[in-house]
Amino acid sequence: MKKILLILIVFFITGCASTALAITGGKIISHDFKIYHFSDDDYLDIFNLKNGERITKYCTKHEEQVEVRKIRRYHDGVDRTIWIVDIIETFESEDDKYIKSLFKINQ
Repeated sequence: MKKILLILIVFFITGCASTALAITGGKIISHDFKIYHFSDDDYLDIFNLKNGERITKYCTKHEEQVEVRKIRRYHDGVDRTIWIVDIIETFESEDDKYIKSLFKINQ
């Protein structure tokens, strides 16, 4: 009996994630009302985050790595999910900067 109940719960969670993916097309609206688009597998990973967890994924719309944090709040009888998306800064090494500056000088 417990095994059947566990299987039903897994099917329900998978069904919710698939429905959300079908409706949104892999898009998330962040807390600052910007739209981010992710691949199907990345979207399912983001959808299954627990409250307060973070994950780093590749945004196909902006073509950069972003960190997504899920925050769930219950206020005035309404359950809200807030997505906080931060762009991850990529730092260039000093060697890369030097090579780029040489390339610009030689042009």
